[in-house]
Amino acid sequence: MKVVNTNVWIGIGRIGQDLELKETKNGQKQVMFSLAVNEDYTDKNGKEQKLCNWVPCVAYGAQAENLSKYKKKGDLILVEGAITVREGEDKNGNKRNFVNVRVKNTEWLPSGSNTTSSDTSQDNQSNETSDNYEPYAALDEDIF
Repeated sequence: MKVVNTNVWIGIGRIGQDLELKETKNGQKQVMFSLAVNEDYTDKNGKEQKLCNWVPCVAYGAQAENLSKYKKKGDLILVEGAITVREGEDKNGNKRNFVNVRVKNTEWLPSGSNTTSSDTSQDNQSNETSDNYEPYAALDEDIF
């Protein structure tokens, strides 16, 4: 049996802040954002609990440009991507791991109760096949 490594993350949530398009040190367009992903569960006492996970995401190239142009804080989107982990130093010089989701595809979902299904659009440009994706292309300052 052949073992295949897979790195796929899919989540639906709301964008946590207005999106700001920046350029990496290598001149690549980039947008970083947190995605609020809710999780409902039952605790050990049988009580229903709600948890909000803030998932750091980064998109590159044309996808980053489209997201920053058309999406804003609070918009509901589906994100498909790969989890990336890199070692680095925080602003205080402490060594730590930085984890985020490198966005490959998004689907833009209706954000409010007055929104119709015709408002749903997709931005399915893969970073693996376009925009010369470079792993860990970082800004001068990381926000995560």
